[in-house]
Amino acid sequence: MMHDLFIPCRIGNYYLHTKKILTIEITPVVVYGLLFECVGKKIILKDSYTVSLKEDSLAILHGAIKKIISSAGKIDEIISICAASAMIFKELRVPFLGRENIEVVLPLEIENMLPFPLDQAIIDFIITDEDLDKKVSTILVCAVRRHDIDEQYELFKKADVSLDMLTVDVFGLYRLYQIYAGQNDSVLQPIKNFSLKEKLSRLSHALYSVFIRKKNDMNSNYSHQILQSFHANTSEVLVDIGYSSIKVLYMKNRILYYVRLIPFGVEQILSSLEQQSEKRYEDIIHVLSSDGQIDSIFSEQLRRIFEEVSRTLLYFQQQEGGQYLSPSKIMFTGFFTNFIIFTNQAKSYFGSIVSSVDMSTCLARIPVINNSKTAITSQQFSVLSSGLLWYFHKENNLLKDVAEKKELRVTTLQLLVMFLVSILSIGGVWWRSSEQIQRWQTAYSASRKQLLIEIQGQMGLDLYGEKNLKTLVQKTEDVLSRERQLWFSFTQKNEASILEYLQDLSLAIDREAIGLELKNLHIDYQKIIMTGTVKGFSALDVFYEELQELKLLKLVDRPMELSWTIELKPKVILKGAS
Repeated sequence: MMHDLFIPCRIGNYYLHTKKILTIEITPVVVYGLLFECVGKKIILKDSYTVSLKEDSLAILHGAIKKIISSAGKIDEIISICAASAMIFKELRVPFLGRENIEVVLPLEIENMLPFPLDQAIIDFIITDEDLDKKVSTILVCAVRRHDIDEQYELFKKADVSLDMLTVDVFGLYRLYQIYAGQNDSVLQPIKNFSLKEKLSRLSHALYSVFIRKKNDMNSNYSHQILQSFHANTSEVLVDIGYSSIKVLYMKNRILYYVRLIPFGVEQILSSLEQQSEKRYEDIIHVLSSDGQIDSIFSEQLRRIFEEVSRTLLYFQQQEGGQYLSPSKIMFTGFFTNFIIFTNQAKSYFGSIVSSVDMSTCLARIPVINNSKTAITSQQFSVLSSGLLWYFHKENNLLKDVAEKKELRVTTLQLLVMFLVSILSIGGVWWRSSEQIQRWQTAYSASRKQLLIEIQGQMGLDLYGEKNLKTLVQKTEDVLSRERQLWFSFTQKNEASILEYLQDLSLAIDREAIGLELKNLHIDYQKIIMTGTVKGFSALDVFYEELQELKLLKLVDRPMELSWTIELKPKVILKGAS
């Protein structure tokens, strides 16, 4: 199941990863198991298991189931067969096409035919024939009490086994008959690899059916009647001898018409043989397949089987009336049908139309790659058919509630995984983004710090604590603007006069001697305003005397305090001053 969380197990007829399916059939005397492996486009029969039950007890039955499962190893799905004797079968014709449409109306159609309430029934069906012109489907319906299904499910649950699918053996028998008789390639479509030519042919046929046939209904019906008159009408019968019942399927032109369950099977035969021969099941089977010491006793029991089958065919004849066709072939499968004594006596009773289903031919026609070390016998025909029913028609499952819960569980896990993956993805993107943003932030801080150092070193600006780069740049641009206005607004001649004023000040004033600390200097064409301090009053006197010695400038007011602001004006307007 974990495979399906991320990648579907199957796409069309191709398995992306190996799927192992174990089919189990339980009888009071023996438990059969078949292990299938689906890989790619192949169906491989890996192994066959047979466990005899020495006593009729649940403990021994649980042990047999566990033995088969442990021998099979890791399994993806487990399928079992519901006892057909506990079911009710009914053939119906409904005015609908398609399984989904039939499923909606089927409970209403079958309710009055059930011997128990509809809410206590589990219903399943197969479509045996469809009339596309009349839009009518022929279906075989089976109904079983929910209680019986629950009992069989609990039987596996008590053996610590989770059952995935419970099939109807009659459905499987009919589907396998279709393959064995070569009736319909559509049964094999899941495993058939059509060529391009075949695909185009099918497409053109489908388009013709949709767009052209509706315009020519009358001609189409007439042609259909003509073709029907030339159709070779035949009928065949498939008889499966089970432990508790015998299933008889009557097919006309290889389409299922009637089904009957005869409440007589191997159980009654073995009971008589054990009483008369005082041998158990294993011993009886051994004797029948070797020395034939109980042939006479066995022949009497076989005759009872043939008489029951004959009465069933007579019942079919009465039901069908004048349209009944005597079977051209009667095929036997199930218990005892592989013994020579069975084949000889069946031919003696019914004639040359009798044959036994050949399992090797059946496997070859499916096709199944048989890698089983143990030979597949006709007794396992039913368990084989149910296993293949899972492959071809997985919708035929009496454990629909379990299947739906399993599918819901898978869907829930998928959503949970998607949610966790989404959370991890978002978390990963967030972590990666945070990491990248942190690196960018670190680089930004380092660049800003370097910029501050460069600006302070080159321009002498006090930008301590400034974090906003935009404000920092604005302050720098303001200073540059003022400096530009100061220095680059002058003409060349004006620049020369200003420089002469500065040179006059520089030559006259000994800054170190008087401890001059200049805080502000304003220069224009008409005046120079200076703000600053000196280290003492004696230095203030010296500073005053030095100002008096200026050649180009004259002091307006004498500074009286150590912190002072003075104004100097040109003595004579220099050349070029405006």
